[in-house]
Amino acid sequence: MCGQALVRDSTADWTVVRAPVITNGPRTGRYRTGTDLRLSFTAKVSRADLAEFMLTELHDNAYLHRAVAITS
Repeated sequence: MCGQALVRDSTADWTVVRAPVITNGPRTGRYRTGTDLRLSFTAKVSRADLAEFMLTELHDNAYLHRAVAITS
């Protein structure tokens, strides 16, 4: 069983975040997220924006028990 399947089948609260290329750029606050969002080969997001989204998700639980993609 793969790691994501183990997470999905667990009783824990979880959110899988699928990120594209992660850059060292600044936090912009301008990024897109979604469960149906397709990531292209040129997609990228800064570490700071990824961290902001993940910290926000910890509080909001908008994607609880789902996999979400993020890109700038």
